[in-house]
Amino acid sequence: REELSGARSPAELASLVRRSAEQGTLDAATATLLTNSIDFSTLTAVDVMTDRTRLVVVRRDDSAADVMALSRQTGHSRFPVIGDSVDDVAGFVHLRKAMAVPHDRRAEVPAAALMVDAPRVPETVGLGPLLVDLRGQGL
Repeated sequence: REELSGARSPAELASLVRRSAEQGTLDAATATLLTNSIDFSTLTAVDVMTDRTRLVVVRRDDSAADVMALSRQTGHSRFPVIGDSVDDVAGFVHLRKAMAVPHDRRAEVPAAALMVDAPRVPETVGLGPLLVDLRGQGL
């Protein structure tokens, strides 16, 4: 208890969790959960952003069928929708929107008709508040 009352920073808390796990006063699963929670609290949006060169994207005129095929290939369910380049992000499309298109129209309905606006996020925003905000927007 004395150690807990004195621990203030994430680094101090992480050290306390590590020592407690090493001494056997905290089981490994709990220690891992606590460590991940502490690490999460220090992350910002820039820490989890995907570099533009590694983005898997669809173009505005790609079809719902293209979105579904790309999802099967990559395992992703959401994709940025771009215009002329990866620097021109128009929005993003979710697999469930593509799947909602009637089967006989999937080849003709463009991703642009299925996309929603991409949120603009400052790099410095904390990951916790960002997730709360995105969930609040239904994203």
